[in-house]
Amino acid sequence: MTQLKKITVYEAIRSRRSVRSFSEKEIKDRDLVTILEAALFNASAGGLHLSPKIIIIRDKPLIKSILNGNGEIVFSERIKAILEKEPQHLQNADTLLVFCADMDAYMSKYHVAIEGESSSWYKLKKGELYSVQDADLAASNAILQAHALGIGVCWIGQIHEDRLIELLGIEGNVMPVCLLLMGYPNKEGEKAVDRILNEKKKSYPCPPDPKNTYYDGKWGNTSKYVKDMHLEKKA
Repeated sequence: MTQLKKITVYEAIRSRRSVRSFSEKEIKDRDLVTILEAALFNASAGGLHLSPKIIIIRDKPLIKSILNGNGEIVFSERIKAILEKEPQHLQNADTLLVFCADMDAYMSKYHVAIEGESSSWYKLKKGELYSVQDADLAASNAILQAHALGIGVCWIGQIHEDRLIELLGIEGNVMPVCLLLMGYPNKEGEKAVDRILNEKKKSYPCPPDPKNTYYDGKWGNTSKYVKDMHLEKKA
């Protein structure tokens, strides 16, 4: 049985950071099992609790191929910025988890379309949307559990699903949703990664949304935001 660190959920949420530089230390099998078990205790649409498909990759050459954009599988600008300057930071990762949505499993229960063209998702079937949501919820559980064990994780959502399906030989109506790059943090390497990311930020600044009610640790004009939403609904 894995001895878990004594850390509250709140502490785990507040202290978690995306890790993009890893040491060569390997993740123990028992710790990986604990992370996977935590992933399967996610909240689930309709209480179905259908286990998402999780592909476990511990082959470093394959991880490197995926990260290096073997056919542009990963196209995150931040990931590419690190690979261009300090590729070893990312490539030392011990494990890559591919969280996939098994759409057929959900479509058997939720096969109807999402009602109304007012919904951004109305072109999808409910089962398709819910399967993606459940896969991401499972990934979130895994991230927090890994962090509680001292294992760093980088969540990657910018992926080329079709090319990843081809590379990994994924069959059926199964869609990759996100990647979790995992390993023990390299603290010195993280400082170098921060510099790379700060340089990259200058090329695409992201101004805060004026309607945000909570941004960067500060409350915004909540009452005005709620009022605006109320007026929009009435209109």
